[in-house]
Amino acid sequence: MSEIFDRISYLIEKEAGGTADKFGKMIGFSGQAVRYVSDLRRNKPKYDMLVAILQTFVWVNPDWLLLGKEPIQRVEGNETSVAPEWLLKRVEELAIENNELKKEVVRLKESKKNRTYPIASEPEP
Repeated sequence: MSEIFDRISYLIEKEAGGTADKFGKMIGFSGQAVRYVSDLRRNKPKYDMLVAILQTFVWVNPDWLLLGKEPIQRVEGNETSVAPEWLLKRVEELAIENNELKKEVVRLKESKKNRTYPIASEPEP
């Protein structure tokens, strides 16, 4: 499997019984996007798709998927400490964003509650 198209097709066969639609649903992409990469070979897989594959199928060795280097499965103990640190940082960022959005929701509710509508009056002479 020298081409990335072949490696993705292998994963589709192994994980989704050869169905691009099912595989796409598993990784969060449309079946059409998957078919363009695997069957039609119109597009090379985009970064987001490769990340989704590696996050969904954690057993897949990134070196195999990207470069074709054996083994297909990740080797135990080959994990780096970068991933958990990145994950913690991302969780913190999302928590901050979530709190900001909660404050915005409260502000909008208050704004809506305190809104006064002018009463139509007689036109001035």
